[in-house]
Amino acid sequence: MNKLEKQVLDIFSRTPIDILEEDEYQQSVMASERWYLSTPRPDGVSKGSTKIGYFNIWVAVKLIADANKKAFDDESNVDTLATICDNLTNYGVLRELPKYKREKFKLITNEELDVKRKAREDSNQSSND
Repeated sequence: MNKLEKQVLDIFSRTPIDILEEDEYQQSVMASERWYLSTPRPDGVSKGSTKIGYFNIWVAVKLIADANKKAFDDESNVDTLATICDNLTNYGVLRELPKYKREKFKLITNEELDVKRKAREDSNQSSND
């Protein structure tokens, strides 16, 4: 895990903080709809929670922008955050909600599968000749 990934994980592990308008205040914290901590926080105000607050994500994007010397609104910052979150998921410290995992899978038809099988068989036969 590199330094930036560790810093993002530290931000995500802190108490989840939300961005609210005072007149829209709710008793619940708005959280990331894609990623969450793989283990609940062990103590503090948010003990037992795995949510990552919106403001925590905002702070992580700001950290990435500063580290890369880019403007906060540069789209590459969000791409970098997504890559870091994917890496943190691979390390086992974050999890991705199943609906986002499913979006990464491509369903193929039986016809497409048959074409792939035929191509594989043809390549195996020619290498055995």
